[in-house]
Amino acid sequence: MPRFIFFTKTVWTEAPRIRHQLSRMLSSAGHEVHFFQKPLHFWNRTRVGPRVVENNIFLYQYTELIHHKLRFTDSLTKANGFWVMKQIRNNIVDLAVDEDVVIVNFNYDYVFLRDLFPKIKIITIMNDDFLARLFFNYQVPFRRSLESTCNISDTVLAVSFPLLRQLETFCKPQLFLPWSDCDYKAPASAACRDTLLLWGYINDRLDFDFLHEWACMLAFHQPDVKLLFVGPQEISQSVIKALSALPNIAFRSPSNLDDLPLDRIIAGIIPYISNSPRINAITFSNKAFQMLGRGLPLIIRGMPNFYDAPFILRGDEADAVELVNTVRSEFYKLQPLIRQFVSENTSAVRLTQFLSYV
Repeated sequence: MPRFIFFTKTVWTEAPRIRHQLSRMLSSAGHEVHFFQKPLHFWNRTRVGPRVVENNIFLYQYTELIHHKLRFTDSLTKANGFWVMKQIRNNIVDLAVDEDVVIVNFNYDYVFLRDLFPKIKIITIMNDDFLARLFFNYQVPFRRSLESTCNISDTVLAVSFPLLRQLETFCKPQLFLPWSDCDYKAPASAACRDTLLLWGYINDRLDFDFLHEWACMLAFHQPDVKLLFVGPQEISQSVIKALSALPNIAFRSPSNLDDLPLDRIIAGIIPYISNSPRINAITFSNKAFQMLGRGLPLIIRGMPNFYDAPFILRGDEADAVELVNTVRSEFYKLQPLIRQFVSENTSAVRLTQFLSYV
């Protein structure tokens, strides 16, 4: 049975993302996962690993010489590569790396992996539009690193259509979408669905002017409809205070979906800002699948490349009252479509897809 070594720019304790989900999916299937999390600065003497964090999942952490956004030349990239290779070798000395190991790489800049693992299968997963996050828009070293990393990989996966198109210029990537964390759960028949749910990070990706406008419109025309914000707050308290002053908006600390009053939810809302390169690459998100898995239709804003389906409604120009009325009236009629879509995107389906690349 294959063992997997993950290289990421993610701290294990962050909110679950596709790296965490894939690790847990593989470990649940009986595979060993060795998870190298986001490197520390080179002056940090703290080391992690190997440490068991969950069943079959072992956590490691090492240091890097230069942050990936600051490697403006090939020389800096190579210097960092030599440094990191030494750190990784020191961490895997007891792993007995042989041909049953598969490398799962989430780092666009790990061009040295083939030198480190000459006979090991490497699967690179591009899960973010790193190009949109560059300092000073310095694209030349980024593109060179990205192309080299893809070229040394046996398989390249992309989590969205825009990323797929970006990578097609120098490799043959495969689409690898997120998946539902559960089988479809039919929503309860409820006499009163009166809440729009914003579930996830409350940060600068959200269009707060739009949310304020919608809340005011609903407060005047449909005062029974509430907006519930659930998740970590990563925005200024002045924004939170201004929204909290509205009579139909409430905030709640982070919570699992199943602990929320799902029988009162009209739809999940993901109202992102428009014309943002780091958001435009999104085709589907983890939280979208999780809400659909509970039978909740989605209302979205921004994200021009988001998946198109009858149970995903756009709120870009739509009237809030009209849209809420539409979802309310169509809620149960949409369930067969949601159920079919979720059944095609379960963890079992995605596990079979991923293992086909191994």
